[in-house]
Amino acid sequence: MVSHVARAVLGDPEKADALVATLPSEALRAKARAMIVKRRGKTLARPESPQPASSNEVVAEPLPGVPAGDSSVQRAAETMMLDTLAQLLGVPLVSERIYLPDGSRVEIDGFSAQPPVLVEAWAHQGPPKAAQRNKVLGDALKLLHVSAMLDGGHRRILCFSDSAAAWPFTGRSWYAGALRALGIEVHVVHLPDAWRQRILDAQHRQYR
Repeated sequence: MVSHVARAVLGDPEKADALVATLPSEALRAKARAMIVKRRGKTLARPESPQPASSNEVVAEPLPGVPAGDSSVQRAAETMMLDTLAQLLGVPLVSERIYLPDGSRVEIDGFSAQPPVLVEAWAHQGPPKAAQRNKVLGDALKLLHVSAMLDGGHRRILCFSDSAAAWPFTGRSWYAGALRALGIEVHVVHLPDAWRQRILDAQHRQYR
């Protein structure tokens, strides 16, 4: 959870305060700030207000603050989704890098050792396109593989924040039926409207 927010801040420093504030406790917020300082090599400070330029100074126009392909908003939203899902399930969920018995490693969005739970989260708003659908099905394959390799009888969950995004995986398509047959659960957790709009704005930047 903390590492997700730290990575999001490094990708979008202008939203540092808002992203850190999404963490549920001051202890976690302090841990995130320390992690950001360590990774970035300088303190997390608010940008100073620019001083007025004199008439003979050349002022460069600022570059766009957020690259079109930046996904920091979605990563921060997925952290919130996992926190909400953890509360609903009554289990702790943390981002985890897992080393498998065959020597490979894999990143899992939400992991609990006891009870054993594996979660992949996707913050997308609206119906998925074909490539996005395949991304989610790839996440489902990851859950199946990790669960089989660990042999821990893990509960496997795909977590969404929008019913329209989740619908293709819960309806009457063959892959929705496959998810049910393979024991992969689909959960939808709700984000505040402000966050939903931030995700939509980010999607617009990414796909325009």
